[in-house]
Amino acid sequence: MRDYIFAKQLIYACLSSYEDLDYLGSLMKSIDRENLQSTWKVISNDDTDKWNGFLKVNFPIQKLIFIAKTTNPEKYDEMIAMIACRVVDDCPTNTSYDVSKVFYELYNYKYKYISKNQWYKYDDELNEWILDENCQSLKKDISNDLRKVFIDRCFFYWNKMSRTTDNALKNEYDLKGTLASEVFLNLRRPTFINDVITESKCLFIDDSFKNKK
Repeated sequence: MRDYIFAKQLIYACLSSYEDLDYLGSLMKSIDRENLQSTWKVISNDDTDKWNGFLKVNFPIQKLIFIAKTTNPEKYDEMIAMIACRVVDDCPTNTSYDVSKVFYELYNYKYKYISKNQWYKYDDELNEWILDENCQSLKKDISNDLRKVFIDRCFFYWNKMSRTTDNALKNEYDLKGTLASEVFLNLRRPTFINDVITESKCLFIDDSFKNKK
Protein backbone atom coordinates (compact mmCIF):
# COMPACT_ATOMS: atom_id res chain seq x y z
CA MET A 1 0.00 0.00 0.00
CA ARG A 2 2.90 2.38 0.69
CA ASP A 3 4.19 1.97 -2.88
CA TYR A 4 0.72 2.52 -4.31
CA ILE A 5 0.15 5.76 -2.40
CA PHE A 6 3.58 7.19 -3.19
CA ALA A 7 3.35 6.16 -6.85
CA LYS A 8 -0.05 7.80 -7.21
CA GLN A 9 1.29 11.01 -5.67
CA LEU A 10 4.24 11.01 -8.07
CA ILE A 11 2.05 10.37 -11.11
CA TYR A 12 -0.46 13.14 -10.44
CA ALA A 13 2.15 15.64 -9.21
CA CYS A 14 4.86 15.08 -11.82
CA LEU A 15 3.83 12.72 -14.62
CA SER A 16 0.25 13.43 -15.64
CA SER A 17 1.49 14.62 -19.05
CA TYR A 18 4.40 12.17 -19.45
CA GLU A 19 4.81 11.27 -23.13
CA ASP A 20 5.73 7.58 -22.95
CA LEU A 21 2.48 6.32 -21.48
CA ASP A 22 3.22 2.69 -22.32
CA TYR A 23 6.41 2.74 -20.25
CA LEU A 24 4.64 4.61 -17.48
CA GLY A 25 1.88 2.01 -17.58
CA SER A 26 4.38 -0.85 -17.27
CA LEU A 27 5.88 0.81 -14.19
CA MET A 28 2.47 1.37 -12.65
CA LYS A 29 1.39 -2.22 -13.28
CA SER A 30 4.64 -3.57 -11.78
CA ILE A 31 4.17 -1.43 -8.67
CA ASP A 32 0.52 -2.33 -8.02
CA ARG A 33 -1.48 -3.92 -10.83
CA GLU A 34 -4.79 -3.77 -8.95
CA ASN A 35 -4.83 -0.35 -7.33
CA LEU A 36 -3.06 1.66 -10.04
CA GLN A 37 -5.13 0.41 -12.95
CA SER A 38 -7.81 3.04 -12.36
CA THR A 39 -5.13 5.74 -12.26
CA TRP A 40 -3.76 4.46 -15.57
CA LYS A 41 -7.20 4.74 -17.14
CA VAL A 42 -7.53 8.33 -15.97
CA ILE A 43 -4.22 9.56 -17.40
CA SER A 44 -4.23 7.47 -20.57
CA ASN A 45 -7.91 7.18 -21.54
CA ASP A 46 -6.98 3.65 -22.59
CA ASP A 47 -8.69 0.32 -22.18
CA THR A 48 -7.96 -2.68 -20.00
CA ASP A 49 -6.52 -4.77 -22.83
CA LYS A 50 -3.46 -2.57 -23.16
CA TRP A 51 -2.91 -2.59 -19.38
CA ASN A 52 -3.04 -6.39 -19.35
CA GLY A 53 -0.34 -6.53 -22.02
CA PHE A 54 2.25 -4.51 -20.11
CA LEU A 55 5.31 -6.52 -19.02
CA LYS A 56 6.75 -6.53 -15.52
CA VAL A 57 9.61 -4.10 -14.88
CA ASN A 58 12.41 -4.57 -12.33
CA PHE A 59 12.72 -1.89 -9.62
CA PRO A 60 9.58 -0.07 -10.86
CA ILE A 61 9.19 2.38 -7.96
CA GLN A 62 12.82 3.50 -8.24
CA LYS A 63 12.42 4.06 -11.99
CA LEU A 64 9.19 5.97 -11.43
CA ILE A 65 10.98 8.21 -8.92
CA PHE A 66 13.82 8.78 -11.40
CA ILE A 67 11.61 9.85 -14.30
CA ALA A 68 9.51 12.02 -11.97
CA LYS A 69 12.49 13.97 -10.66
CA THR A 70 14.08 14.31 -14.10
CA THR A 71 10.90 15.09 -16.02
CA ASN A 72 9.41 17.57 -13.58
CA PRO A 73 12.10 18.44 -11.00
CA GLU A 74 10.33 21.47 -9.54
CA LYS A 75 7.12 19.59 -8.83
CA TYR A 76 9.09 16.59 -7.54
CA ASP A 77 11.12 18.74 -5.13
CA GLU A 78 7.92 20.46 -3.98
CA MET A 79 6.25 17.12 -3.30
CA ILE A 80 9.25 15.70 -1.40
CA ALA A 81 9.54 18.91 0.62
CA MET A 82 5.91 18.56 1.70
CA ILE A 83 6.51 14.96 2.75
CA ALA A 84 9.65 15.99 4.65
CA CYS A 85 7.75 18.68 6.54
CA ARG A 86 5.10 16.18 7.55
CA VAL A 87 7.46 13.48 8.80
CA VAL A 88 9.68 15.96 10.67
CA ASP A 89 6.62 17.45 12.35
CA ASP A 90 5.59 13.92 13.39
CA CYS A 91 8.98 13.25 15.01
CA PRO A 92 8.19 13.20 18.76
CA THR A 93 11.70 13.30 20.26
CA ASN A 94 15.35 13.98 19.35
CA THR A 95 16.38 10.36 19.96
CA SER A 96 18.18 8.30 17.34
CA TYR A 97 15.22 5.91 17.22
CA ASP A 98 12.71 8.58 16.24
CA VAL A 99 15.16 10.22 13.84
CA SER A 100 15.72 6.84 12.17
CA LYS A 101 11.98 6.66 11.44
CA VAL A 102 12.14 10.06 9.73
CA PHE A 103 15.12 8.89 7.70
CA TYR A 104 13.25 5.77 6.66
CA GLU A 105 10.21 7.74 5.51
CA LEU A 106 12.41 9.89 3.26
CA TYR A 107 14.92 7.30 2.00
CA ASN A 108 13.19 3.93 2.05
CA TYR A 109 13.36 3.64 -1.75
CA LYS A 110 17.05 4.45 -1.93
CA TYR A 111 18.51 2.05 0.64
CA LYS A 112 18.16 -1.59 1.66
CA TYR A 113 19.77 -3.36 4.56
CA ILE A 114 20.74 -7.02 4.63
CA SER A 115 22.56 -9.07 7.26
CA LYS A 116 26.22 -8.74 8.22
CA ASN A 117 26.03 -4.96 8.35
CA GLN A 118 25.69 -4.57 4.58
CA TRP A 119 23.76 -1.68 3.10
CA TYR A 120 22.81 -1.31 -0.56
CA LYS A 121 21.74 1.82 -2.39
CA TYR A 122 19.88 2.13 -5.65
CA ASP A 123 21.95 3.73 -8.42
CA ASP A 124 19.84 5.60 -10.99
CA GLU A 125 22.50 5.57 -13.70
CA LEU A 126 23.42 1.91 -13.36
CA ASN A 127 19.81 0.93 -12.72
CA GLU A 128 20.81 -1.53 -10.02
CA TRP A 129 21.44 -1.95 -6.31
CA ILE A 130 25.09 -1.47 -5.36
CA LEU A 131 26.90 -2.10 -2.10
CA ASP A 132 27.38 1.06 -0.05
CA GLU A 133 30.96 0.53 1.07
CA ASN A 134 31.44 1.47 4.73
CA CYS A 135 28.03 3.16 4.60
CA GLN A 136 29.64 6.19 2.98
CA SER A 137 26.59 7.27 0.99
CA LEU A 138 24.27 6.49 3.88
CA LYS A 139 26.27 8.62 6.31
CA LYS A 140 26.50 11.47 3.79
CA ASP A 141 22.74 11.55 3.28
CA ILE A 142 22.13 11.55 7.03
CA SER A 143 24.77 14.12 7.96
CA ASN A 144 24.00 16.48 5.06
CA ASP A 145 20.54 16.08 3.58
CA LEU A 146 18.64 14.83 6.61
CA ARG A 147 20.30 17.42 8.83
CA LYS A 148 19.24 20.17 6.41
CA VAL A 149 15.64 18.98 6.54
CA PHE A 150 15.60 19.48 10.30
CA ILE A 151 17.31 22.87 10.36
CA ASP A 152 15.00 24.15 7.62
CA ARG A 153 12.02 23.11 9.73
CA CYS A 154 13.62 24.74 12.78
CA PHE A 155 13.90 28.09 10.99
CA PHE A 156 10.36 27.71 9.66
CA TYR A 157 8.90 27.45 13.18
CA TRP A 158 11.10 30.10 14.72
CA ASN A 159 10.09 32.45 11.92
CA LYS A 160 6.42 31.71 12.63
CA MET A 161 7.08 32.27 16.34
CA SER A 162 8.48 35.74 15.62
CA ARG A 163 5.41 36.69 13.57
CA THR A 164 2.67 35.82 16.03
CA THR A 165 1.48 37.58 19.17
CA ASP A 166 -0.46 34.57 20.41
CA ASN A 167 1.43 33.20 23.42
CA ALA A 168 0.05 29.69 23.03
CA LEU A 169 1.20 29.58 19.40
CA LYS A 170 4.55 31.08 20.34
CA ASN A 171 5.10 28.27 22.81
CA GLU A 172 4.03 25.63 20.27
CA TYR A 173 6.30 26.98 17.55
CA ASP A 174 9.19 27.36 19.99
CA LEU A 175 8.89 23.73 21.11
CA LYS A 176 8.78 22.44 17.54
CA GLY A 177 11.65 24.65 16.41
CA THR A 178 13.76 23.71 19.42
CA LEU A 179 13.20 19.98 18.84
CA ALA A 180 14.23 20.30 15.19
CA SER A 181 17.29 22.30 16.26
CA GLU A 182 18.27 19.62 18.79
CA VAL A 183 18.09 16.93 16.11
CA PHE A 184 20.16 19.12 13.78
CA LEU A 185 22.86 19.46 16.45
CA ASN A 186 22.76 15.74 17.23
CA LEU A 187 23.32 14.94 13.56
CA ARG A 188 26.63 16.78 13.69
CA ARG A 189 28.00 14.00 15.90
CA PRO A 190 29.34 10.84 14.19
CA THR A 191 28.27 8.71 17.15
CA PHE A 192 24.67 9.86 16.81
CA ILE A 193 24.71 9.19 13.07
CA ASN A 194 25.96 5.67 13.79
CA ASP A 195 23.14 5.24 16.29
CA VAL A 196 20.60 6.34 13.66
CA ILE A 197 22.04 3.80 11.22
CA THR A 198 21.84 1.05 13.83
CA GLU A 199 18.23 1.91 14.65
CA SER A 200 17.41 2.02 10.93
CA LYS A 201 18.42 -1.57 10.23
CA CYS A 202 15.12 -3.07 11.34
CA LEU A 203 13.25 -0.54 9.18
CA PHE A 204 15.23 -0.95 5.97
CA ILE A 205 15.71 -4.71 6.05
CA ASP A 206 14.01 -6.58 3.22
CA ASP A 207 13.81 -10.37 3.44
CA SER A 208 13.22 -10.67 -0.31
CA PHE A 209 15.97 -8.22 -1.25
CA LYS A 210 18.47 -10.81 -2.45
CA ASN A 211 16.02 -11.81 -5.16
CA LYS A 212 15.66 -8.19 -6.29
CA LYS A 213 19.35 -7.48 -6.85
